[in-house]
Amino acid sequence: MLGIKTIKRNKIMQFQKINNQKEIKLSDLDNTQLLKLILHLYDNKKYEEVIKLSEKVNLKTTDQYWIYHLKGLSHLNSRDYDDAINEFKKSLNVLPESANTYLLLGICFHKKQNFENAESYYFSASLKKDNYVEAFFNLANLYKDFGYAEKSEKYVSIALKINPNLPQIYNIKGNLSEVKNDLKSAVNHYLKAISLNESYHEPIFNLSLIYLFSNQFKEGWKFYEKRWHNEAYLNKKMNTDRPYWSPGVSKNHKVTIWPEQGIGDFILMSRFLNDLKNATNHITLLINHKLKPIFARSFPDIEFVTELNKSTIDYHAPIGDLAKFYVNGFEDVKARSDVYLKVDKSRTQKIKQLLPKSKKICGISWVSKNESIGQNKSMSLEDLKDLLLLPDITFVDLQYTDTSEERASFKDRYGVEILKLEEIDNFNDIDGLASLIDACDQVVSVSNTTVHIAGSIGKETYLMLPQGKGRLWYWSKEKEQSIWYKSVQVIEQTQIGCWKNVVENIKNKLCEV
Repeated sequence: MLGIKTIKRNKIMQFQKINNQKEIKLSDLDNTQLLKLILHLYDNKKYEEVIKLSEKVNLKTTDQYWIYHLKGLSHLNSRDYDDAINEFKKSLNVLPESANTYLLLGICFHKKQNFENAESYYFSASLKKDNYVEAFFNLANLYKDFGYAEKSEKYVSIALKINPNLPQIYNIKGNLSEVKNDLKSAVNHYLKAISLNESYHEPIFNLSLIYLFSNQFKEGWKFYEKRWHNEAYLNKKMNTDRPYWSPGVSKNHKVTIWPEQGIGDFILMSRFLNDLKNATNHITLLINHKLKPIFARSFPDIEFVTELNKSTIDYHAPIGDLAKFYVNGFEDVKARSDVYLKVDKSRTQKIKQLLPKSKKICGISWVSKNESIGQNKSMSLEDLKDLLLLPDITFVDLQYTDTSEERASFKDRYGVEILKLEEIDNFNDIDGLASLIDACDQVVSVSNTTVHIAGSIGKETYLMLPQGKGRLWYWSKEKEQSIWYKSVQVIEQTQIGCWKNVVENIKNKLCEV
């Protein structure tokens, strides 16, 4: 999105930045100096301090705009969207003609997935300033995110007429080409965006995902290495001065592997721990405590920690980088086992005793909680109705969120109960969830942690996959089969936002078995 970094600083830009701020007593500063300090803190991304210090400033009306503006930006960068909205609305009361503030309000509502308010504020921004290319770009981005491709293309065209050399426009053209599955055009658009601004990292990241999805791993990993500049990864890189590990380092050094993404991605990349064990004698894995029981069983030669003492690190690497050392082509994926997590079989047997014996047991998971794209990957039980009403199957809740209200509502409407085993805490007890998955005959799931657990233990699984936004790079497939998990069949939407063909396809498959 454009707008967050395009602040009109006017008077503030005339202020000299303050150095050695630790030596300054706030009581000795007048309002002008306080304002300089606030700007200094903002430029150094100290957003909490900006918010706290802003409360101490009592400026004239003309300067209050900047205080509200910087507070709003600080809340926005901290993902506190409601607080950001409140501050931007205050700044509008001071300066109601500010096109930039309308734009930023649109961005806040866009981040909150509030389409109507985002659209309204973006339009207002476009009316406040002639040829406001940022407003038209963000409208195009909004329509793209909510599946209105034609409208998005319309505003892309408007933005290009205003500024044909804006790299962000070519990035969104690449996004739209991906939605159409025109990956060749998408690549060309991303390359165009990069040619206009080599430090613009979003198209670089998008390009890496296309290459990886297309199984062009050498090119993909090269661009994927630059992901740390992408917004989604900015705060995920481990801060350490210890050297980065790569093959060729002595086996006697300790290698620390750390997580960088969600649990599902972590499980996917953990398959390469077996390769890493051949390259070093000592691996320490920083791991979510929920995963520790099943990982300790599956990789007994690895040291697992839930908190890291950085002083003990010899070499380190993020788990997402392991693949680039071992996968240069499709054959490298096929050559490795995709079953590498070991469930507690005794627990599986106990769970089976709790399940109905007369019907087929199918585990089901229908929601992703991914902050940025979860909505695009998720379904409702109503979407799954035709599948859930199959008479000879008991569906078991594998969802790691509280689904009690939705399940109760579905039962009231259709008289069908989705079974929830209260003995298993799906959210906190992943080892138990793995045994529950193991106890099922099949699994049906959207793209979330459930699929990765099921695939890594070899459980027959049907993955319900969206088109466009929400389709992750690793769900490339050979025919319908996932290339990463041989037990996972990938059933993809034929139309963005429509799950009908997916549900019908899986329904037929379950009836055949």
